[in-house]
Amino acid sequence: MDTARSTGAFPLVQVTSAAPLAVDPDDWPGVLRAARDLRDDVNRVTGLTPELQTGLSGGPVVIIGTVGKSRLIDRLIKDRKIDVSDIAGKWESFFLQTVAAP
Repeated sequence: MDTARSTGAFPLVQVTSAAPLAVDPDDWPGVLRAARDLRDDVNRVTGLTPELQTGLSGGPVVIIGTVGKSRLIDRLIKDRKIDVSDIAGKWESFFLQTVAAP
């Protein structure tokens, strides 16, 4: 675990807070469970519990979702903030990308 700040790094957990996890409540049940599992894992490791939310907050947020099933993800695609061409139509695929001002 890296605890030093660095330029361009995403702060999943800071001193007294964890980045919230944004997930569309209409996404697949397995995706919702994965978001809850991530929340619980972060808590087990750090003692801090990320908030599960349905929209975007003003600070760093982890967006979890399925192309075509998550309004959050689909909006980022529409706004050309993310490119999902490498994973579109594939099962069990993911990508990680830092998005400035999602």
